[in-house]
Amino acid sequence: MPMEKKNTVDNQLAHTLTQTEFDADYDKTAKKLLANKQILAQIMKGCVDEYSECSVDEIAEKYIEGTPEVGTVGVHVDDTNRLPRTPEVICRGLLK
Repeated sequence: MPMEKKNTVDNQLAHTLTQTEFDADYDKTAKKLLANKQILAQIMKGCVDEYSECSVDEIAEKYIEGTPEVGTVGVHVDDTNRLPRTPEVICRGLLK
């Protein structure tokens, strides 16, 4: 491979790796923001008609239970709302 073409390929690879790292950091930061109750409450107030008359504080305190989980539960049908597979739950390969 000619040296000029090799440098171009190396630069493209470096750019792709840098962009991938940036995208992963951006995604992680966006997920953290969406898991914040106050930010999530703002989104709910503006996007869900049922919450439009509620205050942001009321939505955050009353309607968002626990700690929002963003990026921790899979979206595949087999990954959502699945019982945790712990020794107490598994017995001879069957779920109790």
